[in-house]
Amino acid sequence: MNQLLVYMKNILNKVLGYWKNEASIIDKVIHIANIPEIKQGKSTLKIELGLKGDIVLAITNSNKEKHCDVLIGIMPELIQANPGFKLIIVGSLDQEESIKAKIKELELGKSIFFSTNLDNVELYKLMKASDMLVLNDSLGFNQDRLRQAMKVGVPIIASNIDAYSKFITNDVNGLLVDIGDKNKLVMNIIKLWNNRMIANDFIVNAQEAISNS
Repeated sequence: MNQLLVYMKNILNKVLGYWKNEASIIDKVIHIANIPEIKQGKSTLKIELGLKGDIVLAITNSNKEKHCDVLIGIMPELIQANPGFKLIIVGSLDQEESIKAKIKELELGKSIFFSTNLDNVELYKLMKASDMLVLNDSLGFNQDRLRQAMKVGVPIIASNIDAYSKFITNDVNGLLVDIGDKNKLVMNIIKLWNNRMIANDFIVNAQEAISNS
């Protein structure tokens, strides 16, 4: 059985939705032109990866950033709008115990999941299987991941900072949210979930933009 399939099924079956592994996400930068084409469609990839629901994907690679706390904090509001929302956070996290406690307190154990040992191809598959990618950090550490996501094909919501706005034009090939604007972040996530036509347009426009960059 595919290693990623086994891994994702393991994390999706955890009571608290938390899986800790010593390995970290591989951060080797790959040139956009060398990113392999992921030929499977979203539905096929969701089955392959054992995913269910509407997937909000987040990526973190900085223990100094608190953007994942923000995403965890808005999950109850998102679930109220759509009980099918699932948040998957890829990368290393600091303050593990406090994060686990917050998830338990908010009763989000069946809605939030973590992954730390995906290689690049596995990450690209997860990107394409997701319903959206949210990069709401304030430092722009994930600029390379944003560009890769544009190429792979996933609707993107990103912080309105130079590192991301140089690639994302709001309401054209993605959505930009000012740092700290939780209400707008919630609205944009629900917007992408509600309107698949807009989401698909963002994918097409982002792929065109990144191919011309």
